[in-house]
Amino acid sequence: MDTAKLVVGNDGKAIMIKDDVNSKWKEELSKPLNLSETKKKVIPKLHLLAKGMIPLEGYSLITTFNHYNIQSEEKEDLIALRDAMWYNAGHPVNVSFKKESACSNTVKHLLVEAGLGSVAAKLPYIEPEVRKAKSYITVLETVSPIIKRVGRPIEVVTVNNPPIHLRSLDSRENVLNSIKHWCTRNAGNVAFCFGFYMAMVENGDQFEGARNLETSYSLKALKETYIGSYCVET
Repeated sequence: MDTAKLVVGNDGKAIMIKDDVNSKWKEELSKPLNLSETKKKVIPKLHLLAKGMIPLEGYSLITTFNHYNIQSEEKEDLIALRDAMWYNAGHPVNVSFKKESACSNTVKHLLVEAGLGSVAAKLPYIEPEVRKAKSYITVLETVSPIIKRVGRPIEVVTVNNPPIHLRSLDSRENVLNSIKHWCTRNAGNVAFCFGFYMAMVENGDQFEGARNLETSYSLKALKETYIGSYCVET
């Protein structure tokens, strides 16, 4: 059945069948469902699963190369159920579309609005390199102005017009490599700023909009790798 033959009704909810649908299909689609009470309870739950299935499949495809996480030890019947829900049901959907959905802030907001906050919690997927860069930028933006005021400016390696530069790269992989390169070149300065930040936090200072940076894995790693720069301030 061509889904283009179905249209949403004027109420925004009912599904209407277009006039040019083959008569046998129209008759079949027009039959009352006569659902049992059990099915009426199950269908809304399946509807919720369907809303979250595509982006979560995309998330798993990016992180594990599978449609769902098969690493955990489960009973065979549960594996069969997951296979039916997460692989077979969504198999016709383009893999690229699934991945794009997993990386979309819009999809996350739509899931939250639909009452699926638990599904949206891990979305959008952000690569480790991007997460690291976000942490680096946050600590630089937080600490650099303070350090400059005391007469010690930070020489950050920058990229001319970053939006245009990143759009000029022909693949997501190249964008990530560019971000990774930026992080590497600035790691020493970021370690210095992070040391400064930690020293101020330990003295009781609060930073609006940049709390809990001390829990960032990427920043804590700098303490070990660039201990000389970090310890200058601590």
